[in-house]
Amino acid sequence: MKKLLLTTAAFLSLASTAHAATLIDLGSTVTYGAGSAVTGDINIAGLNPATQLILTGDAHVINPALPNSAGQYTAPDGGSVFGNNYLAVINTPGPSGTATYNLAPSQTTFGFTWGSVDAFNTLVVNTTNGSYTITGQNIKDNVAGVSLGSTDEDVTLQDTLGGFITSLVLTTSQNSFEVANFETATATPLPASVTLFGSALLGFAALAFFRRKAV
Repeated sequence: MKKLLLTTAAFLSLASTAHAATLIDLGSTVTYGAGSAVTGDINIAGLNPATQLILTGDAHVINPALPNSAGQYTAPDGGSVFGNNYLAVINTPGPSGTATYNLAPSQTTFGFTWGSVDAFNTLVVNTTNGSYTITGQNIKDNVAGVSLGSTDEDVTLQDTLGGFITSLVLTTSQNSFEVANFETATATPLPASVTLFGSALLGFAALAFFRRKAV
């Protein structure tokens, strides 16, 4: 527990600026601070709509080359987004939208651009250690330089308790919640050779122990 508290304090002591990566630690609590971006870009338009990116109601993958809809959505980063596509979850005029992104197994870190942070945007992050709710107002209250409705923020999510992020659910009570530039980081398992080597060392240690006992 002391280690977690010290880690949290370290994150809180680092002031983040708008457009810089903001690390949200999903450990014992949700905290904010400066963090490095993750790697592994994902083209939103290429995700499987049945299993990877499930959209309901007014939630759509939008090409920035298309005109933005006044009062409904606008492209993050002025339309300069990876894959030339972004995700918009809209509340009106159609049925309120929901976007669920299911991560691949063993994903410990997820990053994205939160377009025009709004208080009415809600992100639920599901992990193997529990679920966490983050709103645009949380970002505004904890990250320096954020102006609601106008600031784009790069966000990195990380479960520092050693769990995996399983899914993200995006909703909004007004228009709209736009995200882009999906990136992930996957836990790297120990190579089989390392595991075998560790087992061999344990075997030698046990053998030496029994030999000493026999003498």
